[in-house]
Amino acid sequence: MGKWLKSVVMYTDGASRGNPGPASIGVVFTNSKGDEIDTICEAIGDQTNNFAEYFAVLEGLRKALKNDVTHVHLKSDSEFLIKQLKGEYKVKSATILPLFHEAKSLIKKFKAVKLEHIRREKNKEADRLANKALDTGKEPMEFKMSASQGELEQATFNFESSPALTVKPEAIDVEVVNMEEEYLDEYRHVLDTVAREETHICFVKSPPREQSLDFFKKVITTNGVFILAKAKNRVVGWADITRGGEPRFSHRGWLGMGVLEEFRGQGVGTQLLEACIAQAEEKGFEQINLSVFGTNIAAISLYRKFGFRIDGVQKNASKYNGQYTDIVLMTLEI
Repeated sequence: MGKWLKSVVMYTDGASRGNPGPASIGVVFTNSKGDEIDTICEAIGDQTNNFAEYFAVLEGLRKALKNDVTHVHLKSDSEFLIKQLKGEYKVKSATILPLFHEAKSLIKKFKAVKLEHIRREKNKEADRLANKALDTGKEPMEFKMSASQGELEQATFNFESSPALTVKPEAIDVEVVNMEEEYLDEYRHVLDTVAREETHICFVKSPPREQSLDFFKKVITTNGVFILAKAKNRVVGWADITRGGEPRFSHRGWLGMGVLEEFRGQGVGTQLLEACIAQAEEKGFEQINLSVFGTNIAAISLYRKFGFRIDGVQKNASKYNGQYTDIVLMTLEI
């Protein structure tokens, strides 16, 4: 293997036999002359081809960071991946979305990352390594996400006309206020918008207005927490904690929260959760429980950052439009 340099070319490829089925990744690092520096050849268990393509990029970027690389020229024969990372295609898959956010966070750590789609015949070595991992029956590597929620929320793309992809964090002024009945329609709009994404919360649309009003009144009368995030003169997110109904469960509360898509990645979720936990402590809560889709890695990372532990995973607990999703159970002891 060659010597690691500050600037490298990184070829990536993902393979899946069955789609989904046994999957693997291949990554090749070279210098600008094409001399090989290092490689990755790993199986990743049963996944889709798109998942494998993203995972190859994640593992490649992680390895480059570990070797103090500052500039990466990423080459992939996956057009959809390159165009998603460039912002030309929107990420709609609940499975791919957390990988996309992780890639954004990792890219932010480099001085520059250039993204290039190449023809398959120019990616033969990465393809060979991906297939080798399957042919040799390698044990699947562990799937991990390295970014904290703080990193994920601060990772926002700034696309320039140059071929290099640069990333810079953006901040937004947020006002956290207590929920009042006057905000009910704005809250329902945010809830309905997030729900219709079908990837973040259990609802697929907002409940009727009367039901939402009853929920608000119940939270307040049981000394729960209900707060909103306001930015640019409108409600852009919410967080609530409902207290357990029976006396033996009244020391616990269930957390629910959401942020409009265009205001994510700007610290809104962090500020909401900070304020929500502070109010919960003031109101005498001893424990906050929540459930989150296993595909929502960004949210899980945020909760872990604030000290929530993972109590367990309910496999295939959600089924919508024929797609199963795991649910992760988490708890914070106050």
